[in-house]
Amino acid sequence: CTPNTLYTGPFQLPNGIHYIQFFSEDESTNTEGVQAVPGPIKVDESAPSGQSVALDSGVLFNNTGNVNMTFEQGTDEPAGDNSGISICEFSTDGGTTWTDVSGQTSFALNSLTNGPVSVLYRCTDDAGNVSVPVSDSITVDMVAPEITLSGDASVIVEADTVYVDAGATANDDADGNISGAIAVSGLPVDTSILGDHLITYNVTDNAGNSAVQVTRTVTVVDTTAPVITLDGSNPQDILLGQAYVELGATVTDNHDVGLTVVIDSSLVNTNQIGSYAVTYNVTDSSGNHAIQKTRTVNVVDQEAPIITLTGANPQEIEVGTL
Repeated sequence: CTPNTLYTGPFQLPNGIHYIQFFSEDESTNTEGVQAVPGPIKVDESAPSGQSVALDSGVLFNNTGNVNMTFEQGTDEPAGDNSGISICEFSTDGGTTWTDVSGQTSFALNSLTNGPVSVLYRCTDDAGNVSVPVSDSITVDMVAPEITLSGDASVIVEADTVYVDAGATANDDADGNISGAIAVSGLPVDTSILGDHLITYNVTDNAGNSAVQVTRTVTVVDTTAPVITLDGSNPQDILLGQAYVELGATVTDNHDVGLTVVIDSSLVNTNQIGSYAVTYNVTDSSGNHAIQKTRTVNVVDQEAPIITLTGANPQEIEVGTL
């Protein structure tokens, strides 16, 4: 039993459970009977402890806009001596306003804005002692990355050549340069097929935000004309009166195969000595005209004339006669 203590004014009890008895004594040392304060009296000066709060780690996908928060309210130790936890609450504005989540172990934050979010969590016991707030933070990423094409969005390439794509870059406000994560479809471009070829570029950041798809149109064209090569001699000599024999020509093209040369030898007259032009032309499937080739056909007479004598040979004439 604690010895009696004289108090002449207000006094403060230490933390813990107290049973108080008192009596008064006048100046003549007359003492009244001992009385007891209804009790026990519990003095609680200790704040709750052991609280914790945790947010979903990493970044937040903007399609949900929610982040889950879990917490432990801790204890108000020592048990039996302290008053017990009465309220637990959190704040997302640095402690200006608090939301009561007493008795809950999780809570879904919503209507979040892009950027860092910090949550404070505290508990208060029945005596009004407030715990030191614990905190956790998260970065909310609601901004999609942006893709930038390198080079032009429309490219023209010659048929049957090798197309080298200029690529694209991608940047994200949270992840930085994520060009290496770009997914490209449509490559390689088959330049043996004329027309438009579509290349697409897509990327998603670590939060799951997808960039607006970027495309490039590669148009494969054939602007190269075929090339005609004459077979045989040029000029070509033909004997007068002989039949005209076409020596022919071959054609090569960068894209088309099986092209046929159009030959015009209609001006050749082998029954008339002279020089005649034979023309050779071809057009590929893209409308490219080859440079016209011309062969000169010379109709010549290489046989000497034959003289035929009339009358007797030898011829005998009398002297003095005509």
